[in-house]
Amino acid sequence: MTQVKARGILILSVLSSLGLIFWAPRLSQQMKSKESVEPASDRPVLAQVEKSEGKVSHRNHTMSSAQMIAAESGIGNLDLIVVESRASLLISAKGYQIKLIGPGQFLFEMWLPQDPDGPLLIHRLAGQMEMVKEGERGKVFVVSSQGFTDPKGASLNLGPRGLILSPLTLSQSGDEVKAPPPLEDPPTQQTSGEISLANGSDAEPESQSLSNEYLDRVISQQQELFQRCQANALRDQGEVRGQVVMALTISPQGKMENVHVMTSNIQNDKLLSCLVQVFEQIKFKPFSGPSIVRSYPLSFE
Repeated sequence: MTQVKARGILILSVLSSLGLIFWAPRLSQQMKSKESVEPASDRPVLAQVEKSEGKVSHRNHTMSSAQMIAAESGIGNLDLIVVESRASLLISAKGYQIKLIGPGQFLFEMWLPQDPDGPLLIHRLAGQMEMVKEGERGKVFVVSSQGFTDPKGASLNLGPRGLILSPLTLSQSGDEVKAPPPLEDPPTQQTSGEISLANGSDAEPESQSLSNEYLDRVISQQQELFQRCQANALRDQGEVRGQVVMALTISPQGKMENVHVMTSNIQNDKLLSCLVQVFEQIKFKPFSGPSIVRSYPLSFE
């Protein structure tokens, strides 16, 4: 009887091991597939992947490394899509079908910081786009170094996106251009009942979110600081031309929660570190809604 029990236990153990060997790879594959298909719950889906050909990856401000994109997966706010050479990605958004053609990089973003149902902004950092199917007008905009266009490629007079920076004149001594001291917190209510305007602090009542116009205005006030970063990089490297796209997270208190370089075609660590430090000092007026996540491009001439 004891031998029979021992044999039974041995058979069950072997079967269990075989079952693990059989199912483990499938479970692992299903989990990976689920991670790549399902977007993060706190990031609204701005576009849907219809078809992927060749090597196409994506990453965003919450990911430490890029991942291969899967068919039928969602594209969220500040997702950077990297399409390799001889590859393409067909996406649908706002009724449009658009083909992203590599080699290229495309950054997806909500036009309004807290409105996923509003217009979609696609930064075409490199590569080509082809409209396969037209959707609702005024719902998708494309921005590149040449300015704004619609998905067909027609130019739109919407003004510049981000800052275009020319270098400051360096002193003949060749000394490093020093940055001003850190920005002070914007003052709150004064004894006279007035609110002073400083570094983004407005006299308006607290709102649910902050407008793009307000954010751009406050950031553009730091233009000289960005130019100082550029001047120091020029002194060290001799030439600094290209575009840097920053990813920004602004807390309801009006402070930067997270700042990092989303993508850059300028290979200069000192410049990029300096830009991050400038952005980290910027302060905005408080608001009552959730944190704002958006990009900001800087073009260096």
